Amino acid sequence: MAGNAELWGKIAGAAIGVVGALAAVGLGYSLSQAWQSEPPPSRVEIAIPQIPAPPPHASLPPKAPPPQTDLAPKPKSVPTPSAVPALPKQVVAAPLQVPPAAPASGRPLIAIVIDDMGADVAGSRRAMALPKSVTLSFLPYPDRSPELSHDAFCAGHEVILHMPMEPKGSADPGPMALALEMPKEEIQRRVLWALSRIPDADGMNNHEGSWFTSDHKALIPVMQVLAQKHLFFLDSRTTVYSQGVKLARAAGVPVAGRDVFIDDDDNSAAIARQLGQIESIARRRGLVIAIGHPRPHTLAALEAWIPAVEKQGYVLIPLSQAIKMHNGGSLSAAAE
Repeated sequence: MAGNAELWGKIAGAAIGVVGALAAVGLGYSLSQAWQSEPPPSRVEIAIPQIPAPPPHASLPPKAPPPQTDLAPKPKSVPTPSAVPALPKQVVAAPLQVPPAAPASGRPLIAIVIDDMGADVAGSRRAMALPKSVTLSFLPYPDRSPELSHDAFCAGHEVILHMPMEPKGSADPGPMALALEMPKEEIQRRVLWALSRIPDADGMNNHEGSWFTSDHKALIPVMQVLAQKHLFFLDSRTTVYSQGVKLARAAGVPVAGRDVFIDDDDNSAAIARQLGQIESIARRRGLVIAIGHPRPHTLAALEAWIPAVEKQGYVLIPLSQAIKMHNGGSLSAAAE
């Protein structure tokens, strides 16, 4: 009897073990099915660490290719900006104005701006030999820009600041450029530093900046400085999405936009076509603003073209007068 009881005990234990194993297999299968039926998450949140702003003397990093060599040594020190008054919290952009009609005198007006001044000393000196009504726009970072810009001012040219701003793509705008990720204080500090390098400036236009000028929040600190300093703004219009004209008007900054690029295509035939476009727009609207650069083909073309168009009755005016026309001034008064 004892032997039978022991046998039945072993059989019962084995049965319990089999049942347990089957239960475990069933549970594992159920969990597997439940895991496979769980819908995937709609969004995976990844924490991105905050990258500190570049030091004051750094260039913007290129977006694709390796960093390019700067045209000039980067500034060793940057002055601390003075306080800049804030714009009203609610900024409402003024409506865009229609370009001025032809002046009553019938004399079409042309404003020529040569920017990228200062980097190429020989080209800058040659541009300074153009008529005094040509406005010259100087980059702030080249070593010779303060000297050259003051010489241009003393020679009778209107001088403005060519402010580097962040572009789309891989182009390097140069040292001390304005970037979207910068805080307001850093943007204003860099603008004030650049103005300290070109102290005779009556205004500013953007160098590159197709990315920066398309963002209204980034532009507000720039316009605050220009408003405080009573300077005008020329939107170079390096992008059709630029907010420069709207934000300048909202801040009470005199402003206009570029109409023609003279030398996007740097060859004599293309430049001649663009000069013809300047004449056409000036005849049709009464006023045109054009931008070129201190390159040999551009300067040679302007040296021959300016005297010729003046003989035909066109009037060259400084950029500030053209901007005044765009902001309610009299075309006929400027043509006299």
